[in-house]
Amino acid sequence: MKRQLKSFFVVLVTLGLICGSLQSLPVYAGEPGTQSQDEAEQAAEQQELPVEQPAEQQDDTPRLARDIVVVLDPGHGGSDTGATRGSYVERDLALSIAYYCKEELEKYPGVTVYMTRWDNTSPCMGRDDRVEYAWNKGADLLVSLHLNATGSASTTVSGSEVYYPNYNYNSMMGSLGYRASSSILTQLGGLGLSNNGCKIRNSADGSVYFNGTISDYLGINYWSKLKGIPGVLVEHAYINNADDRAKYLSTQEQLKALGVADATGIMNYFYDNSDAYIVHTGSWEHNSAGWWYQRQDMTYPWGQWESIDGYWFYFDGRGYLCTGWKQLNDKWYYLGNHGAMIEGWHRVGANWYYLTWGDGAMATGWVNSDGKWYYLTPGNGNMKTGWLKEGNLWYYLLPGNGDMAVGWHRIGSKWYHFDTSGVMNTGWYEADGKWYYSYASGAMAANTWVDGYRLGADGAWLP
Repeated sequence: MKRQLKSFFVVLVTLGLICGSLQSLPVYAGEPGTQSQDEAEQAAEQQELPVEQPAEQQDDTPRLARDIVVVLDPGHGGSDTGATRGSYVERDLALSIAYYCKEELEKYPGVTVYMTRWDNTSPCMGRDDRVEYAWNKGADLLVSLHLNATGSASTTVSGSEVYYPNYNYNSMMGSLGYRASSSILTQLGGLGLSNNGCKIRNSADGSVYFNGTISDYLGINYWSKLKGIPGVLVEHAYINNADDRAKYLSTQEQLKALGVADATGIMNYFYDNSDAYIVHTGSWEHNSAGWWYQRQDMTYPWGQWESIDGYWFYFDGRGYLCTGWKQLNDKWYYLGNHGAMIEGWHRVGANWYYLTWGDGAMATGWVNSDGKWYYLTPGNGNMKTGWLKEGNLWYYLLPGNGDMAVGWHRIGSKWYHFDTSGVMNTGWYEADGKWYYSYASGAMAANTWVDGYRLGADGAWLP
């Protein structure tokens, strides 16, 4: 019995030693079949051992400032095939590129993509309708996708180019358009396409924007500017260049590469430009009766002035844009051919007018402009030229530019002198350190005697 108790006691002591040894071993957190992370931390705290914390993962993915909307416009459509070369049809190729571009764009979080057409059977939309669609979708960028061509069956011209809006009227659209174009073109160049540059194409028929400056030729550029959306047109490659066709347009993989390049350029544009996120403030609308402006809240200005894109416009009682002369509160204003209020000098027909800077009201009477004096006829505002009498004083406004005459001027065959205030001198007066005499008509006397004084051929008194 004593021997059995002794053996049992030895077993207990041995187990106690083993357990004590196990408790002194460190635990590796996270190993399968071991303690949880919390249990490991508790054990370490009891034994004052450091715990290895999991490393934070670095995410270098660029972030958009906010969600964006991109509208892709596959060029042409329906019966409008665009450029063709054998089995290569611009309408069809542009649609394939657009689908691949959309697919790539939608891999980025926060990006919504719309397309102006989804097949090749829908009737071709007008350029203004495409832009209207983009505006209704809240687009931050409109990208029209095309293939280039020359007028011949084949060409050695190759490569890509992108057209963006000019800087006339709403110049911000030109600036954003250029940056988007450059970003897309850089990616296309990475595929080996020749970089033919970012380009502007101005109207060839003299068409102008609301402020009277030359407008864009391409409808995508023109209409998108009026809607306040940067709109660019990408010409990917030349469909009548054999090398471009073979390298970039012959397989779905090649077309996908173009679409992915477009998408990458588009996203880089948004990542690199904090002002690329468009705030839609309103848009220009029109019908057969004229133009009007729709604000962001869907209201319309009528019977009032409205400041739009840095210019002032006046809308009549029906809400239509006014042009030409407009009398308001006993003042006259001139609204250019496309409605923007004119300031400064402006020619209407054969006459010049001065529209006051700041408020645009037509000036009358004397006006100082750039340090020179002019006279605008009271009542009609026409710039006066030639002789002008005010009270008993005579002035002369130079033909052509209307400047008030100062100093010596030959008018017809006679010489006249006007003092610094523009008044014509008569009688005796001093000019340039010499004495002269002018008759009551203002004509300078020369080679004669006046009041017992002799005047030389130049009219100066000869002592």
